[in-house]
Amino acid sequence: MKFKLSILVLSAVFSGCASTTEKISYHDCVFPDAPTKSAPTWICDQPAEGLYMQAVGYSAKLASGPGMMKDIAAAEARNQLSATFSSDVASKLTRATSEKIAGTQSVSTDTIVRIQKNVSAMEIVNSKIFRTQISPLGNMYVLLGIDAKTYQQNIDKLLDQSVDAENPELYRKFLLQEAEASLNKAAEAL
Repeated sequence: MKFKLSILVLSAVFSGCASTTEKISYHDCVFPDAPTKSAPTWICDQPAEGLYMQAVGYSAKLASGPGMMKDIAAAEARNQLSATFSSDVASKLTRATSEKIAGTQSVSTDTIVRIQKNVSAMEIVNSKIFRTQISPLGNMYVLLGIDAKTYQQNIDKLLDQSVDAENPELYRKFLLQEAEASLNKAAEAL
């Protein structure tokens, strides 16, 4: 009897926690450098419409002016975006190669390490500044990102690089599958 009661209570608790129609709120978004002032939601990492990947860069107020501040903030955002892209692709590649090692086809550890080094050294191409915002204290925030088409261009750039002489087809197959899956997810989100 206690067992049935425990199951009933636990299922009620989990069902109450599991389903919620409440969306994440960005109403309380404030500037990190001016926490009493409301900020645009993208500064708080709310996904911007039309962007597949995004990053926010920051520059303190400079005597050299907004042009230099924009360059500094954009450079910071590009570094973040490139790191996110590289990390995402590298982790997917590790999973794919691990599955191949566990399966019938084997891939050497040296090959995996070489591929990961090349992916982590990659810089994203064709990223764009989508928004800029000056904070109440005069500092600048920049929203930089890439859309699904640009993400695909970056995957294609990886495909064009000869990073795995031992197993080029395995690597190409992985990247093509990832690109297709990513574009399908982007299409579903629209």
